[in-house]
Amino acid sequence: MSTRGSSVSAIAIIVLLGLVALAALPAALAATPPTRPLALQSSAGDAAVTLSWLAPSNDGGAAITGYKVYRGTIAGGGTLLVTLGDVRTYFDSGLINGRTYYYQVSAMNALGEGARSNEVSATPPQVVGITWIRQFGAVTAANDYANALAVDASGEYVGGETTGTLPGESSAGGADGFLKGYDASGSVIWTRQFGTILDDHALTVAADASARYVAGDTLGTFPGEVSAGGVDAFLRKYAANGTHLWTRQFGSSAFDVALAVAASPTGVYVAGVTTGLMPLTASSKAAA
Repeated sequence: MSTRGSSVSAIAIIVLLGLVALAALPAALAATPPTRPLALQSSAGDAAVTLSWLAPSNDGGAAITGYKVYRGTIAGGGTLLVTLGDVRTYFDSGLINGRTYYYQVSAMNALGEGARSNEVSATPPQVVGITWIRQFGAVTAANDYANALAVDASGEYVGGETTGTLPGESSAGGADGFLKGYDASGSVIWTRQFGTILDDHALTVAADASARYVAGDTLGTFPGEVSAGGVDAFLRKYAANGTHLWTRQFGSSAFDVALAVAASPTGVYVAGVTTGLMPLTASSKAAA
């Protein structure tokens, strides 16, 4: 065999082996990060935004492993918010109503992160007409009910009942009534919890320039008052600073409840229900 022929054969073998090696390269070496996700959309709700999108048109030759969500408060200023698995929706909560948020999403595969999607914006709606909300209750587990509200130029006054003890107050026993005042900014002016050793319910509230009134029903007997028997109605007056001025307990020997109260320059007026015969007494005159 000639030397020249041997050399040509050797070169041919080397070229052939090289082609085989190239063909055997792992497919992953030819893969790339995915293209950007498609059709990102947003929908705003109360303090939240819901995002949805479609998978990239090209996964880069490797399976999509997850997505990254970017958020900002200016266009083009998003930073990484969360890294997700292979899902195509995200619920972003705990946002500020009235603020605009900007979002983009990118896809990932084994080779890395691809380009970001189109940018969308969403603004959780500002709740109109509600300037503040105040939740309150007893300092320990109990049932608390707000049954009535009155508003005047100085603030808001809410009346109700509690089976516990409101902060800074004392329980008289059973269910107590309460009257709680707030100023226009929602700060507590004062709280007054009151009652007998039995159940008492504050069901209606009124306010005028000089006083606050709360009325309802009681199963017991208020200090200085006399029970008419059964369930009695009551009317209670407080000064603007929360000082208790007087209480009037009245009713028949049956069931009596005060359901409405109104104040005017000529006096304070109570209406309700009785299942008995209510006598006209000095106490009921004073309450009327």
